[in-house]
Amino acid sequence: MALKNGVRLKPPPFHFPGLRLSLQDDEHATGLPTILVDKDERLWLSHRSISDCLHQELGVERLNRIHQHLWWAGRPAAARSLHRQRMRGREIVPTQRADFHLLWAGQRIFVKPLPRYLLDHAFWEKHICPDPALHALACGLLVSYTWLIRHDTDLALAKETHLVDAWLDWPTWRRLVENLAEGVDLNGTAMINPRYAYGELRIKRLNQIYRFAKPGGLRDVVSGYASGYHSYTGFFRENFGWIITFFGFGSIVLSALQVGNGLESLESHEKFRRLSSILALLALLAPFAIAAVSLLLFTCLFGHHLAQTVRYHRKKEQLRRTWNESINDRLNN
Repeated sequence: MALKNGVRLKPPPFHFPGLRLSLQDDEHATGLPTILVDKDERLWLSHRSISDCLHQELGVERLNRIHQHLWWAGRPAAARSLHRQRMRGREIVPTQRADFHLLWAGQRIFVKPLPRYLLDHAFWEKHICPDPALHALACGLLVSYTWLIRHDTDLALAKETHLVDAWLDWPTWRRLVENLAEGVDLNGTAMINPRYAYGELRIKRLNQIYRFAKPGGLRDVVSGYASGYHSYTGFFRENFGWIITFFGFGSIVLSALQVGNGLESLESHEKFRRLSSILALLALLAPFAIAAVSLLLFTCLFGHHLAQTVRYHRKKEQLRRTWNESINDRLNN
């Protein structure tokens, strides 16, 4: 292992000279995004800070934050290969967000395309190996692709869904995986980020974890891990759909009670009549109670989103002033 500033660096997980991409200008040709958005939502050219860009591209901090609860969202096992995902009727949706990689909801599974720079040995040595956290993230993403692409049909599906570059053929992929297995323990987690101890994770369960097990504030309680609602209608349809089942079941029970009250054998039964009265009263009150809760929830959601919007605009205005003052100071000096 090489040394840098007295710190022993981990080597790239593979040594495959034949795979070298021969990229003369790695800042522009390795698959990095053109623009980097920082925490203040300012835009920067990504090649000006490749380290920050890689942390943003590969980071899974939101999942690491709830690592002890991930058992609720998925199994600590390898994800299914791409052809098996198709067999289950799932749509493979490319996403550039690493914290959505191998997350699924309904009939969709999100997969982060394999970045070109992760196949470049020289890029690893220059930009990834000096940072242990980046090294673990990059190794984890590579290992996840050994799960997804196990057969030549998987590689064909990966190309079809634009998860890998078209030039990557099956013999090259086999050699890469064999080479990778020599540098990384495919059955262990010592060299990879803890997130990759798990394969597929269910978004609905992640939302539950964020809302109830590890809430970081009101925003987590409202939005969960990944809010898929773009309107209040969608939110109430998803979270209150059970009401239809509830009323359907209640209608059956009330109909049975009505029939029972018409029978001579039950008409004089005091406990049955009392039960019928209680359930009838509950059936009258339930719609009003549900309507009141729905109205209260809508009011809270609307207030939360309104407050978020106001804070966002104030923050943007403050950043704009700070930015303009900084530019003016530079011009004056």
